[in-house]
Amino acid sequence: MITIYCDFYCTQQIETDNYTWVVNKIQDYIPLRQRLRRALDAQDRDYTVYVQSRILAQWLEDMRDYDLQVVRWEEIDLRDRFRQKFDFALPSELDDAAIQDLQLLNLPKPDFAAATDPSGWIIGQLIDPIWRTTNLYQGHLADLSVWAVQKGQIPVSLMTLAKARLNQWIDADNRYNIFLQCMGQDSWQQAGEAVLLRWALKAYPSSFTLRQQFECASIEDCDRHLNLCRDLLRKYEADLKCFWSSWLARNPTPEAMIVAVKWMSGLADVELSIVEQWAQKNISLLTLPIIDLIRHRFSLFSEARNVLRRLESLVRPPLPQISDGNWSTEEWLNWATVEYMPYFSWIIRNRQPRDLQIDLANRFADWLVGKYPELQFNPNASIVTNQLSRIQELIDSKQADVVLWFIVDGLTWWQGKKLSAICAESGMGVPEICPTLSGLPSVTSISKRAIVQGYFDKTNTNKPISQLLKTRLGCEKVSVLVYTQPSDMEMAFVADAKPGIYALLYNALDEQNHHSSSFTDDESVDGHLNLIARLANQSFQQCLKQGFKAVGFVISDHGSTLLPPQCSVKKVPKIAFEFNDDNTPEGTTQSIYQGTRCCAIDKTLSADDLRYLEQDWYYLSKDAYNLPYDFLIPKSYAAVERRPGGWTHGGATPEETVVAWIELQPTPILVVQPIIKVEGYLTPNQASTLRVTLVNPNSVPLKTVRLTFTGTQATWNTIPAYSDSSIAELKVSIANSKGRSELLEWLLNCEVGGQSWQFSGQREVPIKRFQVSQVDELFDNI
Repeated sequence: MITIYCDFYCTQQIETDNYTWVVNKIQDYIPLRQRLRRALDAQDRDYTVYVQSRILAQWLEDMRDYDLQVVRWEEIDLRDRFRQKFDFALPSELDDAAIQDLQLLNLPKPDFAAATDPSGWIIGQLIDPIWRTTNLYQGHLADLSVWAVQKGQIPVSLMTLAKARLNQWIDADNRYNIFLQCMGQDSWQQAGEAVLLRWALKAYPSSFTLRQQFECASIEDCDRHLNLCRDLLRKYEADLKCFWSSWLARNPTPEAMIVAVKWMSGLADVELSIVEQWAQKNISLLTLPIIDLIRHRFSLFSEARNVLRRLESLVRPPLPQISDGNWSTEEWLNWATVEYMPYFSWIIRNRQPRDLQIDLANRFADWLVGKYPELQFNPNASIVTNQLSRIQELIDSKQADVVLWFIVDGLTWWQGKKLSAICAESGMGVPEICPTLSGLPSVTSISKRAIVQGYFDKTNTNKPISQLLKTRLGCEKVSVLVYTQPSDMEMAFVADAKPGIYALLYNALDEQNHHSSSFTDDESVDGHLNLIARLANQSFQQCLKQGFKAVGFVISDHGSTLLPPQCSVKKVPKIAFEFNDDNTPEGTTQSIYQGTRCCAIDKTLSADDLRYLEQDWYYLSKDAYNLPYDFLIPKSYAAVERRPGGWTHGGATPEETVVAWIELQPTPILVVQPIIKVEGYLTPNQASTLRVTLVNPNSVPLKTVRLTFTGTQATWNTIPAYSDSSIAELKVSIANSKGRSELLEWLLNCEVGGQSWQFSGQREVPIKRFQVSQVDELFDNI
């Protein structure tokens, strides 16, 4: 018999042989008729012919006259094949050509819901899953617009189904009509852009020409597609710039800027640029409420952070109040950090007159010099010498296994605040940042020595700071490691760290400050602060992995100030000598002498000498201030011998003497609940021994572990990371239960990185019901 298949869409993958033929060209006709002639004579064989050309099928029409037992014709029906494969009928809008063009028979097997909405399933597969939606959700129009902008192509054969789906959506929400309108004239992309840009420009005035172009679209919340909206707005930067430049030129007032910011999208670079240009031209009109409004409007714009920082530096903060002479130390420090420092920063950044600022600083200096002798003997005073006692307390009480101590030379208060913010943004805990007073005079060789010793020492010594620190803290119980290079400290935490104190004497920031003539909070300063924060974070993480309780501290020996351009320059009195701060990098022979704002005296002064010095100098007696020499500090902002080109220190102004005390804690890590495994069975009314295994799936060890299992406890000092070998045998008793098993509750307490954790759960344990004799028990575990 001969079977002829009409397969005009070439749906079959055929392997030809002597009895199976495929014809699709005119040239195949004559050879085919010759084969068919021979096949008609061969009664004992079956032949199959696949005809893939309609012309050839017409030429073979005469073969239909043969009896069905001789020649059988089969029409390959694509729609029928579709129904057989997918178990539902093909939508009538799709013909055989569409089935072939779209390769519908190659689609994957559908889910059960496809049969209820075949059209939706097909366009969802071939266009985008968003087209399958029948129940519109909040944000669907925005998602459709994103598809239109990024893809926006629909095969011609599916256009009828797409239009039908759009009409369904329009019945539920007329806003979709914009896409139906574009089907016959413009692109899908234009409709999608209109929806996205209408939302981005929603607050703009209706008179804005660009907004008018998108009035055909309704407003849809597109805040999940900010990056795409921002990209689209870049095409219209010229329009936006022209509008705002013209509008603000006509309305150069703070009220107009407030209105403008409220109108802006908060997504366009050009908007932010216009705002900054206006602020720079109108510094006197810029206020903190305007900046707060800008921050809110551009809160979704990551690039706004640096612009806001620059704008904040332009706003003059409130004038600091003047002390009534009865403030406490805490009130002075609060005033210095909350009121004076922001005002001082604004003065220096914007090169404003310094008369009031200098007067305020002088008042603080008068108070500090008079108060300081009693502060250094107060263990609760906010003074740099007291941080050491805090570290010793944590070590002695075993509240910390590892202490990271960053002694940063010349870290000013504002730099310390920025460092704490960087640490917090990195995920570290910053439980405390508070103002504290440096040593007097505010020079490295005096103040840093006092920090590492915990007190001011009248002894004149040339011992390196690292040696003083090791001598002060070193003992058999505590390991003290002192580093002068961050890379060396970093290497100490690459491998396993040991309990102890890790101190970094970081001098690079102070050296940079000495060479800077602008306010010291720029990107170059950020580099130093980011380095310290990264080092602290990495060290903390290693401590957590090893199960150590770790804490970090940051302190500075002094701040610094920038002297006025026309400051007075004092000659060193004949009874004194110039005191240069030796900032020698330890481990080297090179000394870096920095000129300071103080000089020293190594002889006894007469009453006449003191009266002569009183007008221009503060006198620091070595006995009253616990110093190796008597010191002279120039009053106000005078230089000694020569005016330095950069920032300097040694005086008693707030910016030189008020520094940051920072305490750091490790980044909290996610602790996964340990796994409790139980082997054995329970016997009613008897004590049963259960084998309990505690599995620690965490990357950090568990410390001081206590497992309570139905009233019975097991403890472990440490369970290593990823351990599954912590086993305990517990005696458990239950009453006469009628079930086949018993749910036993457990409670686990432990410490991870010094933090307490508690977990609880239940385990099902089988109950052994049958009665056995003592002899049978002997065979129980064989």
